[in-house]
Amino acid sequence: MKLFNSDEISNLWTEIMDLLDEEVGNGAKIKEVQKRLCENFDFEFSFIYRQNHEMNFIQDRIYYVDSSDKGLPYLVPAFGELQESYLLRGRLLYIQEGRKHSDEENGFLEIFGTNTLVLFPIIGDNQQMIGILGMGDRRKERRTAELDKSMLYSVFVLIANYFRLKENLTKIESTQLALQSIVDNMGVDIYVNDFFTHEILFVNKSMAKPYGGVKAITGEKCYRALYDDKVEECEYCPQKKLVDDNGKPTKIYSWDYRRPFDGTWFRVLSAAFRWVDQRVAHIVSSIDITDSKKVEESLRQVADYDQLTQIPNKRKLNADLEKLKSENGTSYFIMFLDINKFKSINDEHGHRVGDMVLSITADFISKNLAKGQTCYRFGGDEFVILCKGSSKLQAIKTAKTIEKRGREPLATGELCLDCSFSIGIASPEDKEDTPEEVLKWADMAMYKSKEKKDGGISLYNQGNVTNIEWYFNFLA
Repeated sequence: MKLFNSDEISNLWTEIMDLLDEEVGNGAKIKEVQKRLCENFDFEFSFIYRQNHEMNFIQDRIYYVDSSDKGLPYLVPAFGELQESYLLRGRLLYIQEGRKHSDEENGFLEIFGTNTLVLFPIIGDNQQMIGILGMGDRRKERRTAELDKSMLYSVFVLIANYFRLKENLTKIESTQLALQSIVDNMGVDIYVNDFFTHEILFVNKSMAKPYGGVKAITGEKCYRALYDDKVEECEYCPQKKLVDDNGKPTKIYSWDYRRPFDGTWFRVLSAAFRWVDQRVAHIVSSIDITDSKKVEESLRQVADYDQLTQIPNKRKLNADLEKLKSENGTSYFIMFLDINKFKSINDEHGHRVGDMVLSITADFISKNLAKGQTCYRFGGDEFVILCKGSSKLQAIKTAKTIEKRGREPLATGELCLDCSFSIGIASPEDKEDTPEEVLKWADMAMYKSKEKKDGGISLYNQGNVTNIEWYFNFLA
């Protein structure tokens, strides 16, 4: 066996340090180190095994010089409890055939099929063995001096640290790839931008795909990357809702957004958090809810629209009147309309004809409404028209158009029916008047019109209801 003087030890140590000081993960470098160890310590082969998830040991990288045909095993089964305890001591284990060793130590010679063996454990952060490294020799007669264990131990410690670092980096890389794969395939679009500069720091594939891909938008301002017409922060950006007065992240904010270029709906979750470099970042995740929106719209159509006439129903009217309360300063009129003699039509011609009358009436009214006016089926043969932003003149013009049409025969198949209308109009007279009160006044005015044989139009004013025939000459 070769013995080293101090200069040779220093040179070998420097050479190995230089080799291992290269880029971590370069297999050629560690292989060169193993080769140098075999040459300088007079061993036939060297090896590194890593532990797999089944707790067995699998060959990693190996420099192997062997004069026989017998090679090292690819897979080494998990060691026995005593064998593992020998290695976990963290010492250099030197075993040579013919010397006094325990059965467990001699068992290592059998496992690796060699006469001389040096083993050293690679121990992870959790004090469990993550690999083993060593050298072996099958020659019967070759050693005339003791192994320089101190030097070899130092070198093996260096290699073990290198391997441990490589394994940690591999795990980090594998974890990153696994997490990236999860994030890219979880059915949720995600991007992260700097809270203050709006620079996109991270984006997953599904989010980036419609905008040219991950590379195309990473590093860009989010508003520029996602919108063709934006040159500054979006006016609806929820960032201010994500931090408290001290700039610390608060709770998640949820909102719905419709993508302009294809109409796709997304449920968006926004939150502030600390990025990897501790800057405050804004994470935005979204999931396609277009199908849910369609279902929601269908349910809303059923809930808020009359299925016969396809116009808004009484439930929708009540909701819109409630909303009107919060729209301070909005002027409005409410018209209450009833079809005269509708009961007689139902009794004489049946409900099928009656339904046709209702549908034709709803269609005619809807087509003759001014901007800001909406017609609702209140129930039975009653309709309500909400005129938001309308003047009294505009409301009366609409009422006149409807009333005039009602004086003409209504054709339903082979029948021509008399379907005149009774209409009542009301508006708030004081800022304290509620929409429900105005609706009640319009109803009262409608019943005043109904007192006339052919109906007409009546206006509620200061507790009084007056017929407005005089307006007709004015509008003519």
